[in-house]
Amino acid sequence: MWRNRLRKRKTGYIGTWKAYQSVLKQGTNKEEQRRKRSKYLLIILIFLGMVYIISGSPLIGTAYYRSSGKAGAASKDKKGSAKDELRRILGARRFTNLANPYVSIKTNDRNLHVKTTIDPELQQSVLNTLNPTASRYMSVVVMNPVNGKILSMVSYDRDNRENNTCVSNRFPAASIFKIITAAAAIEKCGFNAESEISFIGRKHTLYRSQVKKAGGHNMTLRDSFAQSVNPIFGKIGVHYVGKKALEKYAQSFGFNRVINFDLPLQPSVVYMSADDPFQWAEVASGYNRDTIISPIHGAMIASAVVNQGKLVEPILVDEVWDQNGKKLYQSSPRQINQAISSYTSSVLKKLMEETIESGTCRKSFKDYETDRILSQLNIGGKTGTINSKNHDGRRFDWFVGFAEDPAGNKKIAISIAIVHEKLIGVKANQYAHEIIRSYFGSYVSKTPVKQLVKAKSSPKLSSKSHHRNISSYHHKKKKRIGG
Repeated sequence: MWRNRLRKRKTGYIGTWKAYQSVLKQGTNKEEQRRKRSKYLLIILIFLGMVYIISGSPLIGTAYYRSSGKAGAASKDKKGSAKDELRRILGARRFTNLANPYVSIKTNDRNLHVKTTIDPELQQSVLNTLNPTASRYMSVVVMNPVNGKILSMVSYDRDNRENNTCVSNRFPAASIFKIITAAAAIEKCGFNAESEISFIGRKHTLYRSQVKKAGGHNMTLRDSFAQSVNPIFGKIGVHYVGKKALEKYAQSFGFNRVINFDLPLQPSVVYMSADDPFQWAEVASGYNRDTIISPIHGAMIASAVVNQGKLVEPILVDEVWDQNGKKLYQSSPRQINQAISSYTSSVLKKLMEETIESGTCRKSFKDYETDRILSQLNIGGKTGTINSKNHDGRRFDWFVGFAEDPAGNKKIAISIAIVHEKLIGVKANQYAHEIIRSYFGSYVSKTPVKQLVKAKSSPKLSSKSHHRNISSYHHKKKKRIGG
């Protein structure tokens, strides 16, 4: 049944995209110019990233590496120089699919011992769970959202088994970007989970008429997020949030900036046209292939949502010693910035939880309320799917989310990116189901039931200060986009 529904969605999506392409061909060369600018931006960011990795100079500004102000957070200079030295020690090593958290390396005639943050039990579980038969690429990142430590990092590249796809930005963000759009709508425009927006047409298409026209069906932000409704998020991007705020919140969540990671990490890129509101709608809804992101960054975004809006640096290497037992490097948790307020993160959590309960993940998590392990957890997620640019049978498939015990004592952020070949294999959200269940299995068994009992109903996330009459707001902003 679910396979038939998936085929229908896939066919419909290809058709609408071809129709969209025919419209583009009839127009001027404005779109081609935009794509060229997007490519130039990507080239510049990659260049800056390589300069940072080689020289240790960020070149993009100290604001991206602000100290959290908490104990254990090093100053910019000290932390930067330590990470620079670490990258020099690691060299070209990518730590792909580690089975053991301890690694021995030889550099400059020295034998060094590296302790990573990998959880060997979880790592082996992920390795055993993945089935690459129908996949071109597979990436799984599981991260502690509080301190940024990577608990599992598993990669598969059919043509290059040594390639670490988790640090690659080859993946279109697709509907994962709806997390950023929703955050901006909540924080800038006063939306809450029950705010209603109207749309016309189908849920998973995006035409100019769907962005411009008012009226149609009303749907709450909660349901439109859970069901990944493109026209609603396109309208939010154009009529409410706007270009500048989308850019601001994208950067707050880590786009268009170099992330200070232990390994070379390709930057995630989003480009906003200066004068094309429909392109803003494409970005806001994720209905484009130009917004690109790495699986590591996907885990960081989920971490910010479940960690009260705090974006933290990812950590893979915990400690490094030389052959004499002298410690050469010690990691320390580091907050990059406060991406969103704690209130906004609480609303986003509810939207992502609704995705599990009644949205695009409902079939993969159909046992969420009855399973011995999953029923004891708060689980949220966001899916994203988009066909490859050349329609060569490949389909990008995302799950970005979190799981935590209700008391907040144990939590993870998870990012999974699968690139299917002509046949759709196991989906990213199905893998998420198995990985979450595996990780929390022993914890739930050992924890007293009274500490794990979930509330029957979550508290409402609206308050007078955050209510907004959406139709009234739309009326005031209407002149900006002419629709």
